[in-house]
Amino acid sequence: MKCNFVVGQKVVCIVDYSVADTEEWAVLFGIEFPLFGVVYTVREITIRPFGEHDEVVGILLSEILNLPNPCHRNVIGGEQPSDECFDAEIAWHQDDFRPLVSASTDISLFQEMLTPAGRIPVDA
Repeated sequence: MKCNFVVGQKVVCIVDYSVADTEEWAVLFGIEFPLFGVVYTVREITIRPFGEHDEVVGILLSEILNLPNPCHRNVIGGEQPSDECFDAEIAWHQDDFRPLVSASTDISLFQEMLTPAGRIPVDA
């Protein structure tokens, strides 16, 4: 099972959890959900059971700290895929995030375009 992220990496939430955060179980346990388009930091990578025979890679976020839910029925990313109960914080499915890509901004090309050919810019 491979994780696309590393601890400490910045990620962006690409899923809208706004419907899930109003569900009865989420309100009951005070679950805080990631917000669409917001940047988060990967705090921990975990593998959790999903259904009867599968496992999924989940991530915990530094900016969201939910209390361990005594029986959250293996909630991952707002879904309830199995009847297994365990005392753990909700992990968010890695596919619900993408890495934050920071492009370095270099304006030297644009500065050159502003300088007429053959002239030397001077600070005045």
